Amino acid sequence: GFGCNPADPLIESLGARLLRKADRAPSIPQPGHPWRIRFAGPPGTFQPHSLCDLFDERKWERPPYNRGDFFRGKIVVVGPEGNWSKDEALTPWGLMFGSEIHLNAINAALNHDFLTETSERDNYGLIVLAGALAWLLCRLAPAPLLRVALLGALSFGWLAMALILYNRAGLFITTTAPLAALISSGVCCLAWDFFREQREKAHVRRTLERYVSKDAVREIIDNPRGFFDTLGGMRKPMAILFSDLRGFTSMTEMADSHALVRQLNDYFTEMVEPILRHQGALDKFIGDAVMAVWGNIRTRGAGTDVRAAVLTALEMRTRLAKLNEQWEQNGKPTFAIGIGITFGEAIVGNIGSLQQMNLTVIGDAVNLASRLEGVTKEYGLDLLLSAEAAAHAREFFHLQTVGLVQVKGRRQPVEIFTVLGERPKPLEAALAEYSHAFEDAMRHYRSRDFVGAEQLFQRCELVRKGDPLARIYRERCAALEASPPSTEWNGVFVMSEK
Repeated sequence: GFGCNPADPLIESLGARLLRKADRAPSIPQPGHPWRIRFAGPPGTFQPHSLCDLFDERKWERPPYNRGDFFRGKIVVVGPEGNWSKDEALTPWGLMFGSEIHLNAINAALNHDFLTETSERDNYGLIVLAGALAWLLCRLAPAPLLRVALLGALSFGWLAMALILYNRAGLFITTTAPLAALISSGVCCLAWDFFREQREKAHVRRTLERYVSKDAVREIIDNPRGFFDTLGGMRKPMAILFSDLRGFTSMTEMADSHALVRQLNDYFTEMVEPILRHQGALDKFIGDAVMAVWGNIRTRGAGTDVRAAVLTALEMRTRLAKLNEQWEQNGKPTFAIGIGITFGEAIVGNIGSLQQMNLTVIGDAVNLASRLEGVTKEYGLDLLLSAEAAAHAREFFHLQTVGLVQVKGRRQPVEIFTVLGERPKPLEAALAEYSHAFEDAMRHYRSRDFVGAEQLFQRCELVRKGDPLARIYRERCAALEASPPSTEWNGVFVMSEK
């Protein structure tokens, strides 16, 4: 090369000696550090000529040599060329013969076409700059796809800048390390943002799951566009559960307010857990009442939704019994509950004022569930199902007919049912006998055979001691025997209260 250690004796390269011989000594670069040359082009840029042509008189006199005019004013390097010579070295352009490498060095000196390289300090600065650019990009472009596109554009721009500096200014800047810093920093930012987003999603998911079902949370978080499309109002078939405490209003007038609130919170905690566990949506608390919905956001089918609602009601009954046992031991008042379950079309949507809105459901099915909860007090039961809900629940539960009721606010009577047990497990012998006897009694009752119905209801009371439903119907039969109804009587009991 053209450089050497200043402490060592100066030994000029072949190129430097040729330049000095050609009276071009000023073109020789100063010694003291290595000089990087820019190659004029790929192998073959300097066209080789056979030495034999110079000794052939006919070729020497003809173009392109023209008796030596071709070489006038030029520096000529004579050297071997060919695979047999092995005089070749690896260059940025690939393998190149030694004589052509010397010509490239001489050409670089004549045109002062040397390459300078950034220092180690500058290289570290470029790496830090690339990392800072990636961080700034991540802050300015929060959208992942936009960020990836900008990272690609920035990488391409960095390579373009390096190429321009190389071609125009002869400056060779490091590219691999800064690009690695740029891309790795960008990827790390993407990974961190993804991790943070997933952590925030998990936090939101855990928070929402305290109020609505996991299915609803999954729909809200994973499919927000589809979820928010329903906020304008959508009519959907759904199962609705409405539960309420009996006599709670009078209880609040006598009980200690702080103790009652704590007790009520314990009650709500136990009642909400089965709603969420059976993938229902807690729609709202209405005083001491609880309203839950299945199928308002995502449905698993009518039968599955109704089954989940009934299983929730049965678990609420079991949990309340355990709570009452604990409260009684601690000298606290006990609670009684009524639950109504319906299935039908309702409207789900964002309902409220400009200041505050709630995602809730409204419609006849909702009103009927509330009315059925009130009917439970009339029949001494804690769970009633509408005919529509019973049609889907019959496959999964042993149901018992309760009666025909015309609730307040509806003209058409409603067939109502209660649950005796869960299928496929058969009913106990006594309960199965009671169920058959009660269904027979209801057929006699509706056919106006009040004497036969009364006897069968008495049998039901014997089989199932203290059954309030059989007692109520036996008393009705006795009253109808004493005062027979008109020919228009159809067995419908009209509720005068909610």
